Amino acid sequence: MLEKLFGSNARVKILQFLVANPDSPYYVRELTRKLGLHINAVRHELLNLSKIGILVSKEKKNKIFFSLNKRSPLFSDIKSIFSKNVKTEPEDIKELKQLGDVKLAVFSGALTKSKSKVDLLLVGKIDKGELGDYLKKLAKQKGSEVNYTIMDEKEFGWRKASRDRFLFEILDPKKRVIIDEVGLENPKAE
Repeated sequence: MLEKLFGSNARVKILQFLVANPDSPYYVRELTRKLGLHINAVRHELLNLSKIGILVSKEKKNKIFFSLNKRSPLFSDIKSIFSKNVKTEPEDIKELKQLGDVKLAVFSGALTKSKSKVDLLLVGKIDKGELGDYLKKLAKQKGSEVNYTIMDEKEFGWRKASRDRFLFEILDPKKRVIIDEVGLENPKAE
C-alpha cells in the first residue's frame, strides 16, 4: 500500500528504515547493503528526499551521510506513517503462520516504538528453522537485530495470570497484535 502511495518501493524502504533509526546517519552503500536495494535506486531516492527537505546530508570522511530532517514540517507526519507500517497485516499473518502453530504473535519494542526491549513475542509451537529465516527478513526491514521471545501457551498463561512484569512490558499499549488465538484482551485492565 505504501509503495502505491509513495510511488517507489525503494523510497518506502528507505523511509521505514530511517524512521526506525532516526538518530543515526547512513551513507549510500550502507543503506544499499542493509535494505537489499540497488545502489542507483538508493542514490536516486536519497537525492530526491533531500531536495524536498525530508532528509539532510552531511559529508564526513569522503562519504555523504543521510538522516531524517527533524526540522522538516513533514517530519512528524512521515514518522507517524512509517512507524505504523512495518509491513501490511495480511503478509504478517501469512508469514507468521508459516512458523508453526502460532497462537499469539505480537509486535512490540522497536517495531512499534514502544519501550519494550522485546520486538516480537510468539506463543505456541514454533519451528526454529523457519523462525531464523523470518527474523533475518524482519531484521533487514527494521535495519537491526530483532529481539524476540518464545513461550508455550502454559508459560504465557502463567505469566499473564501472575501479572509478570516482563510480559506486560512487551504488551505495552503501543503493541501490535498480529495473531491472537489465546484470547488476549486488554491485559492491563484485568
